[in-house]
Amino acid sequence: MNSLWINHEESVNDHHEAYDLFQNLALGIEIDSVSLYSLRMLVQTTNIYRKSATDYDRLLSEGWFRGTGVLYRSELVCIREDIYSVQHIRLPITYFERRKSHEKIYRRNRAKFRIEIGEPDYDERREELYNQHRGRFLAFVHHRFLDLMQSSMHSGNFDTKEIRVFDGDKLIAISYFDHGIRAMASIMCIFDPAYAKYSLGTYTMLEEIEYGRNNRAEYYYPGYVLDQPSSFDYKLTLGEYEWMGKDRKWYTKENIPPYKTTGMLFREKSKELRIILSMNGIEARYRIYPYFTLGFVMDDSEELLKLPFVFTFTENEKLMGASFDHNKEKFVVFGITEKPDFLVSNHMQMSDDYLYGSLYEFTVYGISNVRPLDDFITESQQLMALSQHERLR
Repeated sequence: MNSLWINHEESVNDHHEAYDLFQNLALGIEIDSVSLYSLRMLVQTTNIYRKSATDYDRLLSEGWFRGTGVLYRSELVCIREDIYSVQHIRLPITYFERRKSHEKIYRRNRAKFRIEIGEPDYDERREELYNQHRGRFLAFVHHRFLDLMQSSMHSGNFDTKEIRVFDGDKLIAISYFDHGIRAMASIMCIFDPAYAKYSLGTYTMLEEIEYGRNNRAEYYYPGYVLDQPSSFDYKLTLGEYEWMGKDRKWYTKENIPPYKTTGMLFREKSKELRIILSMNGIEARYRIYPYFTLGFVMDDSEELLKLPFVFTFTENEKLMGASFDHNKEKFVVFGITEKPDFLVSNHMQMSDDYLYGSLYEFTVYGISNVRPLDDFITESQQLMALSQHERLR
């Protein structure tokens, strides 16, 4: 199969999550070990090798997405200098009807432009469209569209299609989607910014849905939204979605059982930890840590930090970190070893969000001697009291 994975967004790239899924996901590393923080894994991957179209339908329904040559499931993304939970959505399309505003977009663009649907292809015009659109993506992005396509080939037994939109003979937009048996996953749209007024991102999604309806698809997976309002929310205008609950079952928006998202948990705990550290005289620097995913997808002899935020400080001239362990439900402290040369990729670059954001940390952190924050504070207070006692003698 000539298939690829990239993300379908008018304005942002869903992944975050993610330096070619941090480079090594393309190797098909399957995560099934249990180690520090992995009792409730924030990121999971599985090999896509020989997955059937039926398998793909099931995996989509369980919250998995295809990233380069593997499937992944992530609870969190670190973008726009904050931590967000991924909210999985899907659109039932058997009886789908376009809303008035979308019907207007669909009919206008159908009359004005020509479309083709076929196998993914590559040429210089696609490269040009990607370069024009690349600045709208978040997280990590490929230098070239060719690199993205080459890293996105997979051995799954399901298909990927490309929708091409032409103004005369000029290619002005392309979108990609995977198609299983009863499910389809929208992946990415890139378009010529000179045609932005035509809502080509929305239009190509409507064309994907039309293709799905004509090919007996029952569910359309447009990627995720976040647990806070964001530019991802344009997807929600398409229709009445089903939402995945904490139990990984699907509900209407009105019937989904309320729960605190993992993103909300970490956002709250970061604020709480800031206060605790300040009250105990620990001057620490707050950093959002997108590389938390590496700890789940890299096979490394040393523990890597697997948490999305960290407060860094020095103790006896040693670099230390504090964060919240979501499995133990405790604040923890640990030693940090910087690994500046750990991650190298010649095919990826930081988005403007990452490049100019002031709160991100992009040094890979190894950690050691993890212990509860309460124990660390008690030990520090005892040492301070002993030191004062010695000075008074």
